[in-house]
Amino acid sequence: MKNHDPNKKIQQNMCWWCGAPANSAEHKYKKSDLIASYGKGPYKNENGLIWVSPDGKKLALRGPKSKMAKFEPNLCDKCNNNRSQPFDLAYEKFANYIRADKKNIYRTREIDFEKAFGKDWHPETLNFYKYLVKHVMCRVSDLLPVVPDVIRFLNGQSDLFSLLFKFKVPFDVDEIIDLDPSELPIAVSETALYVNSGKIFGYYELGWFRFCWLYLYKGRNKYPFIINKKEFVEVDRQTPHSLSV
Repeated sequence: MKNHDPNKKIQQNMCWWCGAPANSAEHKYKKSDLIASYGKGPYKNENGLIWVSPDGKKLALRGPKSKMAKFEPNLCDKCNNNRSQPFDLAYEKFANYIRADKKNIYRTREIDFEKAFGKDWHPETLNFYKYLVKHVMCRVSDLLPVVPDVIRFLNGQSDLFSLLFKFKVPFDVDEIIDLDPSELPIAVSETALYVNSGKIFGYYELGWFRFCWLYLYKGRNKYPFIINKKEFVEVDRQTPHSLSV
């Protein structure tokens, strides 16, 4: 495995995790989410999906393996598959949980990781958050440095100080809670990145549920990221601006 300086912006042809040649593209819109919401594809005619670019350009997204559903290659095959497979599987379990228990989550304003993962909720929740870290870094590594504690966290070597997460749902979720997943969008904050004072905000949106994140690429939070059995779900119309440190 090659070494690289995580304080430097990763070159586009290098894996941001290990520094090997980047020959693998992570899904921007999770493949399992696309299949769960819209089927295995192809997406055409009455099953057609439209991808909207940051500049408003509309293109047909033909299937879950479409290039438009992925980031540019910025991981190596080993990191994007073998090393991070437990992360992807944990995310898929969590996504199935929020799809199955959406009314209760909205009613209680609470995520229950034990309900999502069972008795082994803590290691599985850790892997779930590692998936979110992987997704965020694939989103920002072509713009910003990958700070050292992110790599150490993914490698199981340290706590995480430079990323914070928050869960949200729209305030008007009552109007969409009974809709079929195929009627709701899957979105990435392509046009909602806010850079200020060494912090960058963004989100991944799965229908009615939003995974918000705050990346501190020029500093660190005072306290490490803590895994709790239950997490509060904020219900409002706000963007990830409200994440704070």
